[in-house]
Amino acid sequence: MEPLEISPPGGEPPGILQQGTQKPTFANEKTALMPRAPTSRSDPLEAAIKPCRFVALSVVLLAIFAITGALMWGLFWLLFLVDGGTESSSDELPCYIKDPNITSATYTSRLLRVNLSMSRYPKAVCNDGSAGTYYIKRAIPNLGRDHIWNIHFQGGYWCTDASQCQRRRNATAYHWKKIYREESPLLEPQKTWYSTTSKLWARSLQIGGVFAPPRCSPLYGVNQIFVPFCSSDAWLGELDPSNQTFGMHFQGLTIWRAVLQEVLQRRGLQAAIDAFRGGRGKKPLLLVGGYSAGARTTMIHV
Repeated sequence: MEPLEISPPGGEPPGILQQGTQKPTFANEKTALMPRAPTSRSDPLEAAIKPCRFVALSVVLLAIFAITGALMWGLFWLLFLVDGGTESSSDELPCYIKDPNITSATYTSRLLRVNLSMSRYPKAVCNDGSAGTYYIKRAIPNLGRDHIWNIHFQGGYWCTDASQCQRRRNATAYHWKKIYREESPLLEPQKTWYSTTSKLWARSLQIGGVFAPPRCSPLYGVNQIFVPFCSSDAWLGELDPSNQTFGMHFQGLTIWRAVLQEVLQRRGLQAAIDAFRGGRGKKPLLLVGGYSAGARTTMIHV
């Protein structure tokens, strides 16, 4: 078959359309072959769904994080209550962390008051001349720790001139007046660290800390002694009343020595020493400490 000649407009030479092809020849070939820019058509439904997808994805992720956090927190408390609430039979330190009661005031211990004998220790007195005092709880029987004594001296600063000492006297007199009028019960000594007398103090003392450790503590069940502060001298004085002492006794060191003598002779320390030397008991252990003025006297005298 003969090729057909097509004459395009504009008087250009005729192009030839070969048989079996679809491509015509145009007068402006360059323009005809340039690709057309695609036209962008935004779908309204797609535009509305797109932000919803983002919100839905965010909600799903937040839900996953919340559920994961809740599961981990629940697992933590389950382990804490099941494992931490049990008392360990060993003396390992982790039991302090596992025991939930250790961060609260659940553990307390009651110590009983003992006045120092005025006949044995005539100068072991408070500022006003009242007898020095200590509180004690004996070791738990059959626990194997009756050879240990923990002695703690209370702090409370000290007075260095007449005005400071008088303020301590006035504060003590204020509480004593209320007790005398039966407007207040006797006080536990840790609430009256400034006291110049032992007359304010109750017959027993409820206290925590090192005096009431958990079973896993090496201090559990030992002999516990708390010595309240009433000499206003940082446990350092050995002075009788005079004009230089503003008419006050300053016998803190005398009280300190008297308490240790009591522990040695009347609270079992000497007997434990003799038993150990005779091969009949454990080696005695005496722990002496305190806070504030009580810590200072420990560093000086021990």
